[in-house]
Amino acid sequence: MLKAHSPLFGRTLYVNLSTGESRSLDTAAYAADCLGGRGLAARLAWDLLSPGIGALDEANHLFFTPGALVGTPAPSAGRTTICGLSPQAYPHEWYTRSSLGGHWGAALRYAGYDGLVVTGRAAEPVYLHIEDERVTVRSADHLWGLGLVETQRRLAEELPEGTRVLAIGPAGENRCRYAIVATGTESAAGQGGFGAVMGAKNLKAIAVRGTGAVPVAHPREALRRSREVVAGIIDIYGRGGASADPTDDHSGSRRAPCTHGCPRSCGGFYADVPGAVHTERTYTGHLHCCSPIFTSPNGWLGTGYTFRAGFEIAQVCNDLGINHWEIVFGLVPWILRLQARGEMPPLGDLPLDLQDPACLLTIIEAIAYRRGAGDLLAEGLPRAVRTLGVGEDVVGELYPGYGQASHWDGHGA
Repeated sequence: MLKAHSPLFGRTLYVNLSTGESRSLDTAAYAADCLGGRGLAARLAWDLLSPGIGALDEANHLFFTPGALVGTPAPSAGRTTICGLSPQAYPHEWYTRSSLGGHWGAALRYAGYDGLVVTGRAAEPVYLHIEDERVTVRSADHLWGLGLVETQRRLAEELPEGTRVLAIGPAGENRCRYAIVATGTESAAGQGGFGAVMGAKNLKAIAVRGTGAVPVAHPREALRRSREVVAGIIDIYGRGGASADPTDDHSGSRRAPCTHGCPRSCGGFYADVPGAVHTERTYTGHLHCCSPIFTSPNGWLGTGYTFRAGFEIAQVCNDLGINHWEIVFGLVPWILRLQARGEMPPLGDLPLDLQDPACLLTIIEAIAYRRGAGDLLAEGLPRAVRTLGVGEDVVGELYPGYGQASHWDGHGA
């Protein structure tokens, strides 16, 4: 039983896309030991996942669980965890986790839920619409094939104001093993490949609007203490800087809070940045977390891209729904190291001159749509090199475990 004034509701929404059924699971008994977020997801997974399921199977479950304080005044309490059997995990499709910011998790809490569980597979592309107690599965035929930005724009036009959308791009639809789930222009659950799981379920998006509130035992005291903590954070760390490249001021960048409850506004927001490759286009969006590395003037990628080129690559990755980590810390350094050793094999007709940003964009688009050698690279580098038979020692250095590049620990619980 939940204690009085607990910030948890003690219920989690369960949706089966195969049957169209939706119901509320009583999860009040898990509150004391599991709280919300990652703990609640792991406990539900223990109950609901059966042995022998593959990540892209109909019977896999996706768990969307905001932290216990999401939707309250608590500063920096804005993350939502996504868990399930992972298509990115290697050599086995283990249970793992990822998380994202934005405002979707707070909307789910305002709708009266501590989490959402999705299983099954729709016969046709659909999106899930949640508005408080009303839960409907709707056709997404008009959204399938669209990028993340356009998908959210279309749903914003057809749904009530204040609806928050979580969606996948073409990479998820085509079951790229490191496809992301995202909201806004860049808040993404990047690791795990859960965009591919949504794609396998024919689930394009989850739109949520909540009109309630998250209970707080002592609201005035909570606000007072939250303000104290925020003041301390700003005093120590300051506000985040907007520009990824201080030598490039053309973009009119500004600080923008990209996550509910975030006091720092560390995400730089850029509007109408001209493309360096597709010069007829402009790009708008955030840069934070690992995406500024595409634009880094000190050469993280060893490519020396200009700000505009790096920003374009980052936004194309976001819109197609591809995990930056796999590109920045996996694929690119793998290619560069093998080229330096004279061991890089041809990858079909893909260009491999990574000093040219157009080449990297071509590779990224081939991966998202599984075109040519992009089909193999969409399996993730650890699986791809097993087929190619070259560069496995480099993969061992770049992927410390669980098939995920860089520092990420893929343990799910």
